Amino acid sequence: MQKFETLCNALIECDQFVNYAIIERDGKHTKPPVNVNGHTINAQDPTTWRCYEDAMAASEQIGFVLTSDDPFLFIDLDHVLKDEKLCEWAEKLLSELPTTYAEISPSGDGLHLYYTLIDIPSIPKHKQNFPDGSALEIYFDGRYFTITGNVYVDSPIASVNWGEL
Repeated sequence: MQKFETLCNALIECDQFVNYAIIERDGKHTKPPVNVNGHTINAQDPTTWRCYEDAMAASEQIGFVLTSDDPFLFIDLDHVLKDEKLCEWAEKLLSELPTTYAEISPSGDGLHLYYTLIDIPSIPKHKQNFPDGSALEIYFDGRYFTITGNVYVDSPIASVNWGEL
């Protein structure tokens, strides 16, 4: 997580961290947010959030809660890494987007991209599934995302205008 701490100071300055557990449900691994004792919580309840240091002290399985009051945008590319190679659409997307911090997801076959928005337009939640089983998800608020610190793109979080994405 040391690389994460260096590249993601903007997130660390916000006390919007939770922990998560990996639980198997219906043959799939889910990652519900949990408190220090491992009990499932509502990540949208600010009373359940902690500072980065406290979340890390509880477990290295941490997540960050997006709100409409912060400038962060999270892009989740699901099931895009196969044999350590990106699928075609994800490779094209990364080549077209501004370079930013990206990490490999807890599953090991996805990517998380982090951005700070300069302008904060109304951004609808978005999910697009592809025929190969991969997916693209975009979130700005009302969601939490997991953090692994498993760096894929070694870059600080980029600050961009929504129109650049």
